[in-house]
Amino acid sequence: MTEIAYPDLIRFCDALQEGSGHAFHEYAKSSLKRRILRILNNYRSPLDHLIAELRNNPELAATVAGELTVNVTEMFRDPAFYQSLQTTVVPELRAAPDLKIWSAGCSSGEELYSLVLLFAAHGLIEKSFFQGTDLNAKMVERARNGKISQASWDKFLNSYLLSGIPGDSSAETSFNPVQDGFIMKNELLERCQFETGNLIENQSGETFDLILCRNVLIYFDLNLQNKVLNSLYHSLKPGGFLCLGEKETLRFSGIYGRFREVDHHQKIYRKDG
Repeated sequence: MTEIAYPDLIRFCDALQEGSGHAFHEYAKSSLKRRILRILNNYRSPLDHLIAELRNNPELAATVAGELTVNVTEMFRDPAFYQSLQTTVVPELRAAPDLKIWSAGCSSGEELYSLVLLFAAHGLIEKSFFQGTDLNAKMVERARNGKISQASWDKFLNSYLLSGIPGDSSAETSFNPVQDGFIMKNELLERCQFETGNLIENQSGETFDLILCRNVLIYFDLNLQNKVLNSLYHSLKPGGFLCLGEKETLRFSGIYGRFREVDHHQKIYRKDG
C-alpha cells in the first residue's frame, strides 16, 4: 500500500482508540498517514487485518499507539533555548518557595534530565520537582531509568557546554558511569516523576511554574493544538512560563492574548496574572 484513503484513516483511528483508549483523529493527517504506512510495512499486514487486530488486542493497540508517536529527543537539544531559559526564566523563579516543572511529551526523558541539571547548576534543585509525561509507555519506562547511552554522551557534553550552564563539571558529577553509558545520580533522579498520559489531561492535578511542550504541537491539527494549549494554560500558575518548539507558536491560538511573549525566537511565553 502506498496511500491511505481518508475513510480508511478514520477506520484505523477508530479501531486504535477502541483498543488502546488513545485518540489520533486530530493528529496532522499527512504525517499520521506516513507513520501508519510504516507500521503496515513493519508488520507486513494488510490494513483491514491490522484494524481488526487493534480492536481485539489491547496489547497490540498500545504498542501501535506508541509507534505512532514521534520520539526524538536529546540532552540540551537546541543549546540557544537553554541559554535563553537561564536569562529570561530562571531569574524570575528564584524567589518562589518551591518550583514545579513539567516536560509534556518527554519521550525518553533527556529534556527533563537537562532541566534537572540546569536547575541544579543554578542552586534551585532543593526546591524543585520535575514531572515528565508521554503517551508512549515504553519511552516513559526508559525515562524512569535515568540512563544516557555512551553513544549520546559526547554529543550531550558538547551541547551542555554550548548551553552556557554555570560550572564546568556539573554534567560529569550528576551521572555515574554504568555499562554502556551513564545513569543520573539518585538524589537528582528521585526529584523526577515520569508517567504515561496525554497532553489534554493533567493527571497530577498540579499547577506548574514552567511547562515545556516543545516540538509536539507540529504533529497535531489546529483543533487539537488549541485543546492542548488550553489545557497547558490551565496547568500553569499565574505568571508561569510556557515553552514551545522552534516551529510552534501561540499566535493563532485561542489563548494568545493571555500570554506575554518573553523570547520570540525561542518561543518562551509567560502567563498573564
